[in-house]
Amino acid sequence: MQKPDIDRLRRLPAYTFVEAAHYLNLPPSTLSSWCRGQSYRHNGEFRRFEPVINLDGAPGEGLSFLNLVEAHVLAAIRREHRVPLQKVRRALAYVEEELGIDRPLSNARFETDGINLLVHELKRLVNVSQEGQLEIEPVVRSF
Repeated sequence: MQKPDIDRLRRLPAYTFVEAAHYLNLPPSTLSSWCRGQSYRHNGEFRRFEPVINLDGAPGEGLSFLNLVEAHVLAAIRREHRVPLQKVRRALAYVEEELGIDRPLSNARFETDGINLLVHELKRLVNVSQEGQLEIEPVVRSF
């Protein structure tokens, strides 16, 4: 019997947006905008809210297990820690581009001070919301 390719299975779309939103206790519209993006109008101009999570399949196929994990982490960052989405986007871009971590929401170990996102890198605490500013860990931990 052949062993299944676990990584392929984790990337296979398996959850509808409604189902995933139910599991995550999120409005389906929020999850959809995080994964598909959203067009909106501002001062008479059309603008685009770009996706925060890159889907493993086509937008109509739903979410993979890894996408579900990413949405869970993003929901915690936004709902429990109240980190603004603009800072989340900046942090994710920094972690991917500068630290070389693919799929940061599922592969990086984020911490927060309630304002910024931080990642341990090479035994240093890096403020990834502030383009890699190094933090003095004992000071951050005291607050």
